[in-house]
Amino acid sequence: MKLATYLDQGQERIGAVDSAGRLVDLHRAYASYLREVESIPSAEQLAAAVLGRDMVEFLKHGEKALEAARKALAHAEKSSNSNVTIDRQQARLMAPVPRPGALVSAGKNFSDHVSEMSSKQGPSDPVAFLKSSANLVSTLVLTTRSITSPAIRHSTTSAPAT
Repeated sequence: MKLATYLDQGQERIGAVDSAGRLVDLHRAYASYLREVESIPSAEQLAAAVLGRDMVEFLKHGEKALEAARKALAHAEKSSNSNVTIDRQQARLMAPVPRPGALVSAGKNFSDHVSEMSSKQGPSDPVAFLKSSANLVSTLVLTTRSITSPAIRHSTTSAPAT
């Protein structure tokens, strides 16, 4: 599953990319699923509680939120409700985790990288350094494979601060 944070009418939303490449609003799709399949009248409130209000809360909710996202995606793919999908070309994508906190990086920690370097001089051990979250820019989405791995690796790149 590919997850994304995007802006919709100035509001930060969380979404996922379906098999057709459409961006699915997870809150709207899960609320639709809860209403239409589970017959839950307070679907919007439950969707917000299960998924969280943003990507940071979604990640903190763990497997429960991921399962809800899977149900939301499956429902969106079967549903004719166009209210739950957004054209990816029209969406303003943000960094997948807009406020990630501290980003700790390491350099010279992969043997393949070291062997590719033209100069093998420098520190013999990996070097840790911090990156400012203000330097993150979106390249598309966060994958659930990243979420379940020991270290969260998401699709962001550093850009010079302006």
